[in-house]
Amino acid sequence: MLWNIYFADLNIPDHKDDIVLKGRRISHVEQADDVAIWSTSPEGLQLKLDCFFRWCQCNSMTISVKKTKWMLFGRFSGTVPVFTVDGVPIGLTDCYKYVGVLFKSTECYVLGGLYKVKAGKARNVTQATFGLEPLIGCIPAKDGIDLYMARVDPHLTFGYLEGIQHLFLRRLLVILFSETGLLPIRYCRITLALGFLHYVLGLPQAHLANAALENAFLLSNCGYANWINDLVNVLYHLPFPVACSTTDLRDPERIIKLTEDVLKSCEASVHSSLQTHVRTHFLRNRVEFNDQDHQQRSIPILTLRPYLTAITVPKHLHAFTCLIMSCHALSIERLRYAERYRPLIPRNWRLCCFCQTGIEDECHALLTCEGSSTLNYLCHRFLEDMFTRKPGFLRQNCMNLYVSEINYMGASFLDLAVPWALTKIAPNLRGFLCV
Repeated sequence: MLWNIYFADLNIPDHKDDIVLKGRRISHVEQADDVAIWSTSPEGLQLKLDCFFRWCQCNSMTISVKKTKWMLFGRFSGTVPVFTVDGVPIGLTDCYKYVGVLFKSTECYVLGGLYKVKAGKARNVTQATFGLEPLIGCIPAKDGIDLYMARVDPHLTFGYLEGIQHLFLRRLLVILFSETGLLPIRYCRITLALGFLHYVLGLPQAHLANAALENAFLLSNCGYANWINDLVNVLYHLPFPVACSTTDLRDPERIIKLTEDVLKSCEASVHSSLQTHVRTHFLRNRVEFNDQDHQQRSIPILTLRPYLTAITVPKHLHAFTCLIMSCHALSIERLRYAERYRPLIPRNWRLCCFCQTGIEDECHALLTCEGSSTLNYLCHRFLEDMFTRKPGFLRQNCMNLYVSEINYMGASFLDLAVPWALTKIAPNLRGFLCV
């Protein structure tokens, strides 16, 4: 507050080459003792530098010429000018950080350098987090998600950094969004942009941000590139588009509705991926139960799944998530891709290495294979323990299911987890287990 009072009498005169926002000439901003001055002409900028230097002299302040830089944005056809402070030239740079934001004048997107820096920081945090596992053990799922939101997500909101988000979540759990409840970075950034727009629309007319917003709408109406048009284009090019116009973005109530539509589009996109991706068949037609062991009719697409906290041993949880995401060593997965000395193997040829009679997929290996006595023993122990814990879940009307319903059975298998973490058993799986 005292510093703001001290700076209150700073008066840099207007110039014909000033930036104009909604009829207001704006030539400088201050954040504590960090000052940014701009103009659309060399003469205007030098005039303002001289005025600021004289003000500093009158107020017993000194400009650090060594730290002072100037940047040139856009094309410049003439000779590169030289700007001075008290007769001392200041350096030209194409990259400068102001109030924590990195600007780069030689790229089409002036914040492109910031994206790379934030990606690097998020990657370093990810590596440091998982680098502690040899000392502290595996990170539990809930704690890992909390660490992601606290240490990684703040960096990712600065740019299109989907790769780093996927790196952290796959390192933690293998799975991504449908099981953790986290939003993909693309949708997270859109909701943040809409939320910021809603906030700025509610500011008083005299507020500087409101003037900048009105100028952005003016540029949009004139066909110039700006973040308003970018927001409309991003919404239109979502996998499940959200209809929007610049007029909609002026209405606070419409923005709230757009935010809801973006979340619905996100859920539709994740659901479509689950239904079409070859490795997510266990996550289709999901069956879940409430605390009273009653089947839930409405199952959210994005939420933190109960098994992530029910399985308390991190290695067991990681093994289970690898199983349901087809990230394992069974033939159904390993023979799906061609290798250097082996072509892709058709699905019906990926036979079990023990019995050689069925396709070696997850349900075959865990429940039906009879080619290994050790595997049979472990399977029988598992089933005995399961039915001992939940004997009331056997239902006579579930005995008519067929093995061909493998996808539905696999989805039900989510609730099995591991014997020591078992809390819910899907009744629809009983017939398959007893066939």
